[in-house]
Amino acid sequence: MTRGMFYVAAIGVLTGGLATPASAQFDPLHNNLKCYKITGGVLTVNLQLDNQFGRERVAHLVPQFLCAPTQKTCCAAGATTTVCQPIPCPAEPSTNQPAAVDHFKCYKIQVKECTPTATNDFDCSKLTGRFPPAPPAITATLVDQFHTENVTLSKPKMLCVPVLKIRQGTTTTTATTSTTTTTRVCGLQNGNPPVCGGDCPTLQTCLWTGTMCMCSDTPCQLTGATCGGLCPSPQQQCHSPGTNPCTCCFNPGVPCTTDGQCCSNSCNASTMVCD
Repeated sequence: MTRGMFYVAAIGVLTGGLATPASAQFDPLHNNLKCYKITGGVLTVNLQLDNQFGRERVAHLVPQFLCAPTQKTCCAAGATTTVCQPIPCPAEPSTNQPAAVDHFKCYKIQVKECTPTATNDFDCSKLTGRFPPAPPAITATLVDQFHTENVTLSKPKMLCVPVLKIRQGTTTTTATTSTTTTTRVCGLQNGNPPVCGGDCPTLQTCLWTGTMCMCSDTPCQLTGATCGGLCPSPQQQCHSPGTNPCTCCFNPGVPCTTDGQCCSNSCNASTMVCD
């Protein structure tokens, strides 16, 4: 059960024919939730909700948000709005993280609190609109990557439930056949480091041109005796590391790869960035 309002991080719905479920983001890297505003009709239900803060009854659900697993990258101070210089994020205080999270659909709820009894149980034949139904107020200390704060809980507003999300793409139809395809626009994908990604025409690849991601037919390669061409990340450059004629290597100052390598550079063991 999730309580409190979720803040909308972005808004967007793609419509069209059905594609395959998006399960590739179910991993410890995507352990944040980004919530998109949605709309839908009122659902009539009969629910009892229990957690450490109390017990409530719910009769109606109103769709509000779709929350999707999201990878968060911290950027160096002074970075431009178009290029993120990845830096290590503050440690997550939760001992349960990093861990994969599911998609969730969040509903606005109006609750009636069940009255606590002398035996530490709840009497749902006696419902109240107060929260909590009996004093004192419920307070908590919240610690995340950004700061620590003390809060007082008010009436619960949301119920978020796991949901199967099937992303929709574009649909093309002819007089005799109907096909469904999903197209990803070539653009800079949030990551560590950020990398260009998306669909391009045959023989082209989504690469960083120096100012933006574009579909190009000039990837990093050997031209004559010189390495040249474009790389997928703004934090890479095309040159020869010695054993491979040409490859895209990380610039100094970016985090080392998972195997501790920095292409032609060395990995600083204390800072874990490329020298």
